[in-house]
Amino acid sequence: MKVTCRGWVSAFALMGIVSTSMFSMFGIPANAQQELSAFAAAPSFNLTTGIATDSAGYIYVANSHNTILKITPAGVVMTLAGTPDVRGHADGIGSAASFIYPIGIATDGAANVYVADKVSNTIRKITPAGVVTTLAGTAGITGHTDGMGGDASFNGPVGVATDSTGNVYVADYGNDIIRRVAPNGVVTTLAGMAGIAGDADGIGANASFSLPYGIATDSSGNVFVAEMSSHTIRKITPAGVVTTLAGKADERGHADGIGADASFSSPHGVATDKAGDVYVADYGNNVIRKIAPTGAVTTIAGKAGESAEYDGMGGAARFSGPMAVATSSAGNVLVLEADNIREISPTGMVTTIAGQVFGPWHFQDQFCEWDVPPDNSGTTRSGTRRCSLNVGTKYCSSSIEVTSANPGNSKPKSSLVYDSTLNVLAVDTKFKVERAEGEGNGAKDDPQVGGPGAHSWLHYVVRITVSSTGSCK
Repeated sequence: MKVTCRGWVSAFALMGIVSTSMFSMFGIPANAQQELSAFAAAPSFNLTTGIATDSAGYIYVANSHNTILKITPAGVVMTLAGTPDVRGHADGIGSAASFIYPIGIATDGAANVYVADKVSNTIRKITPAGVVTTLAGTAGITGHTDGMGGDASFNGPVGVATDSTGNVYVADYGNDIIRRVAPNGVVTTLAGMAGIAGDADGIGANASFSLPYGIATDSSGNVFVAEMSSHTIRKITPAGVVTTLAGKADERGHADGIGADASFSSPHGVATDKAGDVYVADYGNNVIRKIAPTGAVTTIAGKAGESAEYDGMGGAARFSGPMAVATSSAGNVLVLEADNIREISPTGMVTTIAGQVFGPWHFQDQFCEWDVPPDNSGTTRSGTRRCSLNVGTKYCSSSIEVTSANPGNSKPKSSLVYDSTLNVLAVDTKFKVERAEGEGNGAKDDPQVGGPGAHSWLHYVVRITVSSTGSCK
């Protein structure tokens, strides 16, 4: 399956008003489809936050536009529940339901979907038919109370996972604890103590967490937690024994190694496979890590410290803020970025299967800013400002979109320059200012400066979106 967008998602997609006839504008190829079911709204891959798979090969995606997306094995994309940019906590069918910043997402063996609805402080359940209910917590109520369904309370839940017996596990981010929702709806605290942040290993309440984010389970009933703040991966046994599986608390880094000899940087998502491996979306390092059952940590894709988005084999690929990971029944690892779904094959090949894809690489919303000083003589002032982007791959062909936010009378014109040896794509922006008058005190940091008739500093902000459009050789 491959669902590929080869262009910019426009303001229409951001607002969730994409129609079927407009879908081709956003790059879905002829072999992919878009399905708007009776209960679904138009899908949009933008600002995605969570990813999950099921045994039938479906992919589920949560995004901060308050919708849950579903991709079939044939590449059909639909909105399973919610309406783009509509905030709320209503239960209902499909678009009649609403969310407020859903993040974590998981599935069970019956193809039900569970969502950590962060701002609502609730855990939601979506049936295969699109029926949305609130499984636990009450919208708008912040707390850490255990209890049945709506009697329980959460504080910004961000991660969910399920096990084979029907339990749902929750990374209760704001409370620094791990919760469990039993099949009968009873919520208990599995590990940690609400309001006590830390990195102590121990049993149950004697252990402590610091901003637990991603959560996953394995076939033995163990729970794995990615901790953003302490830069570690924790493990909780079915008996509630908490240990640090990999990383060392409060030590940020990107070293591979065994257990505490390895290091992470704000790990977000975790997932497991049938072999007992744990995969980590190492957000701060822009890489994907693998923890073997022996505790050995390796980097399977991406390069630490380099943020970009292009495909390739293992370390030749690049990621930009990987937020979540999931595994498929075919043995692939799926990686979620803000606007992409990437797939890592068992051999290590990284490909982009859905979202905004700009050929082998793309850069979006890069900003350059500078100030043009006042010209008291009233003559024309002009110049060229260069912004350089390290694309790290061979140039094919490119297009560019530049906008400027400035109070002057000149609209910058930009052109592309490429150095194939240095792998640097440069944007040359020419500006021209004749006179600038405004109100203010003449301060450099104010784009509207100077008194009446005075000459002002002009502050230029150039937004750059660059994409390759040809095939690299």
